[in-house]
Amino acid sequence: MRTRQSSRREFLCLGVAGVVSVCGGCGGSGARRPSVAAKPVGGKLSLSKEESAPLLEPGSSLLVQPEGVRDKILVVNHDGSLSALSAVCTHMGCTVNYNKETGRIHCPCHGSEFALDGSRTKGPAKRALKRYVAALVNEQVVIAL
Repeated sequence: MRTRQSSRREFLCLGVAGVVSVCGGCGGSGARRPSVAAKPVGGKLSLSKEESAPLLEPGSSLLVQPEGVRDKILVVNHDGSLSALSAVCTHMGCTVNYNKETGRIHCPCHGSEFALDGSRTKGPAKRALKRYVAALVNEQVVIAL
């Protein structure tokens, strides 16, 4: 009985397909799409009242993508005040999420955690998240870039 030997091209294609399928499972949790995309003007990002509405409730969060800025920004309403942080984990660049139950920012890829001031509370990340100044002005979120 003779077995067919795979060509180098077939072998490489099979290997690439395997890597893509394994990595594809990681991409969904670490590359979340922003809820809002907005254009900064004069170093500030102002969300409309409609875009800001989800953040009026304490414990809520919103992922914002400023146009022309690489960083996504995670805005969290905790007890009526806003925290705005880079949503890019300092460990491997995954998109972090707010966990309402723990009151912490969590990276779904490798388990790093951050406080609402951006400080790292659990590794493997070694650095804090970048902080932005955010305020609620006339029911509109304004973020200083």
